[in-house]
Amino acid sequence: MRTSSEIKSIYEQIERRKKKNIYEMFCDFSFNLLRLKFDENVLKNEENVIKFSGLKIFPTSNISAAAIFFMSSLFAIILFSIFFGLSPFFFLLLMSFFFTFLIYYYPYLLMKIMRAQASSEMVLCITYMVISLSQVPNLENAIVFAYKNLKGPVKKDLGDILADFINNKIHNFEEGLEKIVDKWYVEAKEFSEALKLLIAYSRNPYKGKKLLDEAVNLAVDNSYQRMERYARNLKLPTTAILVLGLILPIIGLTLIPMITIFLPELLNITGVFFIYNLFLPTILFILVTLVIEGRPLTTSLIKLEGGDTFAFKLFGRSIDGFLLLTMIAVSIAVIFGTMIYLDTRNYQMCTSWMNDTFAFDKKPSALNLDINECKELLTDLVSSILKPSLFLLVIVCIFSIPLFLHTNRIIEKMEKIRKIESELGTSLLQIAHNVKIGTPFEASILTMSIKSQNFEIEELFKNLKENLILGKSLKNAFFEEKIGVAHKYNSSLLTSVFDIILDVSSKGSYYLSEALETVSRYLQTLSNLQNKIEDLISDNVSTINFMSFFLNPVVAGVSVALGMIIMAILTALSMNLPNIMPQDVSGIPTMGLPFLDTWKLSTIPPMLFQLVIGIYLIELSIISGYLVTGLEKGFDYTVVINYISKILLVSTFLFLVISIVIYLSLSGLALSIFEIGV
Repeated sequence: MRTSSEIKSIYEQIERRKKKNIYEMFCDFSFNLLRLKFDENVLKNEENVIKFSGLKIFPTSNISAAAIFFMSSLFAIILFSIFFGLSPFFFLLLMSFFFTFLIYYYPYLLMKIMRAQASSEMVLCITYMVISLSQVPNLENAIVFAYKNLKGPVKKDLGDILADFINNKIHNFEEGLEKIVDKWYVEAKEFSEALKLLIAYSRNPYKGKKLLDEAVNLAVDNSYQRMERYARNLKLPTTAILVLGLILPIIGLTLIPMITIFLPELLNITGVFFIYNLFLPTILFILVTLVIEGRPLTTSLIKLEGGDTFAFKLFGRSIDGFLLLTMIAVSIAVIFGTMIYLDTRNYQMCTSWMNDTFAFDKKPSALNLDINECKELLTDLVSSILKPSLFLLVIVCIFSIPLFLHTNRIIEKMEKIRKIESELGTSLLQIAHNVKIGTPFEASILTMSIKSQNFEIEELFKNLKENLILGKSLKNAFFEEKIGVAHKYNSSLLTSVFDIILDVSSKGSYYLSEALETVSRYLQTLSNLQNKIEDLISDNVSTINFMSFFLNPVVAGVSVALGMIIMAILTALSMNLPNIMPQDVSGIPTMGLPFLDTWKLSTIPPMLFQLVIGIYLIELSIISGYLVTGLEKGFDYTVVINYISKILLVSTFLFLVISIVIYLSLSGLALSIFEIGV
């Protein structure tokens, strides 16, 4: 393989990625300002965490950064409260505590994610190295081959070996692998043991091929056992997601109207927005990320043209479709936002005036409505739900429909490639048999294009056959830029297999047949492992799917409708208290009159209440889509966008229909109270 030049190229890529990110620069800045002293145990623990996480910061600099951030944010919150009032002080302080903790805990969080990602890659790393070593018993080739086909922390470890070799920090690649063995021995003993077997094989190749099989078995068995534990442990985070994302918020929805009536100083629309649209989604996203990153990953990386972008040609120019959709959404948001702002502004001034019994001298100076117009605004139950509902539906449709249609086309191609990968092992075994009995490899390809009919892999062999008939060399048939099958089916797994075939084919038919049998055997092992993993998590995925598509929107729709009905009833009671209770209360039992004296109309407009909960459901749908796709496929940008678009369309439509139907059906309760005294 083309190793020496590849090592230099990889080293250049690694060096370009060494720039510090914003978090690392802030930690360095804070560490220079504030250096706290700790005992040796704390320093050693911090040093291990920083080293494992891969962050380029000094030990304990995350603590300095957290302290600097908290002091700065506290000072800013105090200044803000002096000029704009104390009402948002509690929520801002809570946000400050949350982000302070996040800054401190980020290295620990990253370390856990790195460990989980690495455990996902270990079986792939061992498999790729074994495939390479079975053909060329050279650790350098094996490390480069595995590095090219991985994408997580283990890839970084292999890259560090190559960089250390270039910088003369290690004298051979065995020494570099032994460092990885020591690093992961406690966290992943089986992975370290498998690497030891590969090192032993490289010392005495061709006489210990059982070592390669044992190394793969160690990695696969460990991955399956880890997945079994992962599937069992999924019950707890799934329950936590159900509680945090559904049960607790729904309980809060029934309490919010009452709290805003009797304790308006404790909770206002700012507090509701903070809790539902910032705090809960952030907690859920962190929890879901930890759950996803623990999943052992066995699928290969697929990159298709247009898979990571949403662009199209217009008048010969490439237009970023996502940017265009965002501009359209912002324009519509400005229009609807202006309408909702004017209505809610008038609503809040009217409620404030009504709490003062519509006294002429208490009328807000900015209010341009008279008493009758205010009462009409406060009793308008239809506009209070239709305007925010229409706004939410339009915004969701603007993004979801185009993105779903665009990504669905790409996913169809990806699914076809996945099927080809699953069928490749059996096909390679047939080709290996043909080559072993003396059939040339090219002739075997021509035969397979006929035998593989009714299979997805048929198209791959047909394209390869056409390239060979055109007189293309095997290398060009695989890798030529426009017609090569490696570019048409851009999977890292397929590219790796083509690379092995091209490399070994020059050594003779015997070595080629052996290589094809080896690759076929290990591909089948990976395919079986992936199927077992999907079976293990299927129950949890089905539960989350049911929550995402049905339970969340239905319960949220019912709850928000009932919450708005409660607010409408309380508004009606507030407006008609003078008609319900006489002004002269002499002779009437005094019990309960203090309660009536404290009755004030909620200043939270029903429009904003519906809008805040609708935004929360959208965020919950996005997080649920991220979770489901992460469990099923591991994180894939195209799949995530497609699935989230689908969930958003279904859940938002269901939520709006249910909330509108129930609200309008029960609005007669509030209207009957409005009619009292008429």
